[in-house]
Amino acid sequence: MTPPASPTAPSFTGITAAPAPVPSQAQVYAEIQQFYAQQMYLLDEGATDKWALTFTPDAWLDLPMAPVALQGQDSVAGAARLRRDELDREDRRQRHVPCAVFVDPVDAGTVRARCQVLVLTTLRGGRPDIAFSMTCEDVLVRAADGAGWLVKDRLVVSDSSG
Repeated sequence: MTPPASPTAPSFTGITAAPAPVPSQAQVYAEIQQFYAQQMYLLDEGATDKWALTFTPDAWLDLPMAPVALQGQDSVAGAARLRRDELDREDRRQRHVPCAVFVDPVDAGTVRARCQVLVLTTLRGGRPDIAFSMTCEDVLVRAADGAGWLVKDRLVVSDSSG
């Protein structure tokens, strides 16, 4: 049997939780810079499946060297594994260096972002060379758990194309 309620117990009827604070533009910018750094690090370390999880399940990835755009995490991971295998066979390391990030908030959970990326390639024992200079033009969405960002749509534009 449940004891009767205390007549002096506070009533919480009609009380609602305060809405979550909206992050400042500076906070969102810092989050996006951190996202790019983490994402590029995963790719460079060969964590291709974890890297693919930085994309939404239905994401699009359009690469200048791919004959068609890739859709979905499985396709993104597969393409990354193929590239990693190619680099391993050539005994090369690759480093993606993100810089010049521009963030344009669309709404609380979506931003359009551009990130210029230098891609350095190093043959074991050799000197690094700038292999590519490119721009990632992204639509990023906040992860469902609110703890980060995911690529919804990415167009990679090479500075050498055109």
